[in-house]
Amino acid sequence: MSIIDCIATLSSRVFTLSFFIFSSPPHANVNNASTGSAIKVFKKFPFKLISGIEISEKLANTCLKNIKRLNDNRLNVFCQDARLFDHYDQYNIFYLYNPCTELILRPIIERLVSSSTNRKLLIYNNPKEETVLIENGFTYLKTYKDEWGNGIKIFEYNC
Repeated sequence: MSIIDCIATLSSRVFTLSFFIFSSPPHANVNNASTGSAIKVFKKFPFKLISGIEISEKLANTCLKNIKRLNDNRLNVFCQDARLFDHYDQYNIFYLYNPCTELILRPIIERLVSSSTNRKLLIYNNPKEETVLIENGFTYLKTYKDEWGNGIKIFEYNC
């Protein structure tokens, strides 16, 4: 199953407000929206808001330039360290493509959980640090197979 199939399945089953993307490969930057390709993929779905975060100013500017071409007001990119982001509660679905090590992911997830006032769904593609999620109150729901054999795991957090 591709990530597109996974999102299509989930978006048809859950109350979807907004979508937040953390992605790393094939780029090595931490917590990055890279050049906006994931944002472009997810704009196909009926999310109210689709945002990414990128710590590199150069890549954030490239991403912003690319998403402006898509002419969709739902799309946004933030240029900052995800550990310091203060608006996680505006989003209820999060996509991670193995964005960082446990040392960086832990404070991000702790901030996300501490600000939560609604249900969160987290899609973790190529998961490496899922224990951070479990330790912070997320519940494992399901694994989807992907074309690379890494798996896409779905987690849920209920306040």
